[in-house]
Amino acid sequence: MGTLWVALGLAVGVSLTPADQEVLLQLLQGVRQREAQLVALSGTMVRHEHRTPADHELVAAIWRQVADERSLPPPPVPTVGTDDVIAVRFAIAADRLRYETLQLAAGGLPSDGGNGLAGQPQGTTWLDGERRTALDRNQLSARVEPQDRHFSPASAPTIGDALLLANGNRTWGDFLARRLTLAGLPVPGAADLDPPTGTVTALELLPPTTIDGRPATGVRIAYASPAGLAGEQSLWFAASLGYAVVRYESSLSAGAVERNQGTSAEAMRFTEVSPGLWLPSMTKTTTWRYSAANAQLPLTISVHRFQDLAVDPVEATVFTADLPLGTTVHDAIEATTSNVGGVDDTLYYELLDLDRPHVAEPAA
Repeated sequence: MGTLWVALGLAVGVSLTPADQEVLLQLLQGVRQREAQLVALSGTMVRHEHRTPADHELVAAIWRQVADERSLPPPPVPTVGTDDVIAVRFAIAADRLRYETLQLAAGGLPSDGGNGLAGQPQGTTWLDGERRTALDRNQLSARVEPQDRHFSPASAPTIGDALLLANGNRTWGDFLARRLTLAGLPVPGAADLDPPTGTVTALELLPPTTIDGRPATGVRIAYASPAGLAGEQSLWFAASLGYAVVRYESSLSAGAVERNQGTSAEAMRFTEVSPGLWLPSMTKTTTWRYSAANAQLPLTISVHRFQDLAVDPVEATVFTADLPLGTTVHDAIEATTSNVGGVDDTLYYELLDLDRPHVAEPAA
């Protein structure tokens, strides 16, 4: 396969063969068509995250620096890996999202002992296009603040990355279009993109391979940011799955070896949720960093399992915050604190014979 090498700071001269350019642009077209089918998305996700001792040590190192600055005792550091399981029910449309955190039992399984679809949520978050409302049902407290980002169903917070639909707040279609534009390829619609920055230092099609029994086309892209960070991403797309990403690898070089880090992810057990649109029922993501001895240390391993995935339109009312009577609402937009229904929350807890939890006031 042809390879494009670009000297930093110089105009990009494409040296890919015409056949390779055609393959790359076809990949982009397929990915864009897939994302256009995702006008809505709903389902349930159960995430099992394992944090290794290396991850605990990395976090503890940051807190030790803070403790030293404030003359505080150093924090304890777990010497064994820890596990966390959450279940989330979600519904997504453009710029709108609702997700509910389902209650988990002590053993880390959904509280109903089944698939996590039943039972009262511990908390609910609504994004309605203008504001973010987060409800803690245990404390009967909610906080309202401005919605800080726009997104499509594919790039929705948390869910987009977990389904391998996006990289951060960018869909793979947007990511690929920006990188190919930087490399000098004639990308359709390039004029409508936010001006990409940085430099593509390498671009190549990887040798044909098979992933989970399906042929996959791989692309490797090396990139340098204006700030001098060097990164590399490799993606594998399966045309038989509607150009879904079936594997992703990323690395970032930040100078000192021990600051280098990376991510690898793979998707499996695909289901056709609508004609030609395939979504994974399971994904696995591993983050890692290098030690000073140049050894790769896994930090976190996350396994996501999805159920009842659907792309049917979602009623607009789903994204409207529906707060229970008596909820204390801290509104950071209006700089107010109020109570839903005007109910005295102290009386509310007395009537139910509950201890009134402490709710921190919003920062001034």
